[in-house]
Amino acid sequence: MAIALNDVPIDVLALQLGSNRNAVYKNLFDARRRLRASLAAAGHPLTEGEARA
Repeated sequence: MAIALNDVPIDVLALQLGSNRNAVYKNLFDARRRLRASLAAAGHPLTEGEARA
């Protein structure tokens, strides 16, 4: 939520969490992929342009 809604940079969030940038990025990437899959399974498929955003 910090990155998506509050515009907190990944580097800052990683420092706050005591993690590294790559771990935060990977979790964000996986969460977006799961969200897209859940939306598609619920009957809300995304267009090609929306899927890349």
